[in-house]
Amino acid sequence: MTKQTALKILNPILFLLFMVQASSAIGVKLGSYALFRLAHKPVGFALIAIGLAHLILNWSWVKTALFGIKPKRPVAKAV
Repeated sequence: MTKQTALKILNPILFLLFMVQASSAIGVKLGSYALFRLAHKPVGFALIAIGLAHLILNWSWVKTALFGIKPKRPVAKAV
C-alpha cells in the first residue's frame, strides 16, 4: 500500500473520530452523558492512534514545514 493510499483511508477515519469526539464533549455540556460515557474514552484512544499514524505518514512534510529540512533528492546520472 502506498503512502497516498494509506492517507486516503486514514484521513476520513481521522475526521470521523474527531467529529464523534467533539460531539460527545459537546453532548456533556448539553446534559447528555450517554454518548459521552459510551464513546469519549475509546474514541479518544483511537483518535490518538490514527493521529499518530497520520503524523508518521506526513513526517516529511512536517520536517519541511516546521524545521526547514528539505527531503533529499537523488542525484541525476549523466548519460
